[in-house]
Amino acid sequence: MNISRLVFLGVLGALSLVACAKTETPSETRQDVAAAANKGAENVAKAERDAANTSQEAGTDVANANLDVALVAAKAAYKVEIERCEAQTGSARTACKTNAQATLDAAQAQVVALKQ
Repeated sequence: MNISRLVFLGVLGALSLVACAKTETPSETRQDVAAAANKGAENVAKAERDAANTSQEAGTDVANANLDVALVAAKAAYKVEIERCEAQTGSARTACKTNAQATLDAAQAQVVALKQ
């Protein structure tokens, strides 16, 4: 099930790289970065609560729950970085998004490897 999520996220990331080439204004970028950061913080907090509940209720592996939290944090950081990339144009934007995707891919691969 986690592999299918990772594949979905990879496809979603690839689609975001080919998205609109419109340059955002600095104000739009700041708003989008703030919104992505806030949403990411909410997602991380929820993942932390879920991890705590999972480990308390079912006695499950706390390490796996913590890896899930780390993955949510990596996804949140990715979304913030993608919003920052929107302030750039051309090859700089493409490179920014490629780097953001590579960072997320590395985090996902590390989580998968550590869960095995």
